[in-house]
Amino acid sequence: MALGDEVVVAGEPEEQEADAPEEEEEEDLVDPQGVLRDECIEKNAKCQELKDILDKCNERVAVNPAIEEETCEEELIDFVHCVDHCVSMNDHSLQLLIKYIYISKYATLYEPIE
Repeated sequence: MALGDEVVVAGEPEEQEADAPEEEEEEDLVDPQGVLRDECIEKNAKCQELKDILDKCNERVAVNPAIEEETCEEELIDFVHCVDHCVSMNDHSLQLLIKYIYISKYATLYEPIE
């Protein structure tokens, strides 16, 4: 069917008007694991120490690029391992807390009938 210069095809969705109010933009999501990593780097003494060692190694390599044997790979692996371990411990603690809350809230609902 045609109306003036416009052609409307059956089954095609109609376009929304341009004057329609825009939807509110959603807030950016924050990666909780990234937040935990930052907390571990700031608060965990062992991770801070390993970060300092890694930073010193990176500075040493940047200042003297003639040292081809040094790549700071071991320092990086130690630092990442420390941060990952710290995050996993926090994540595990969170999972236990959620499990505890769930059990304490719903355990009475499913008590066996005598």
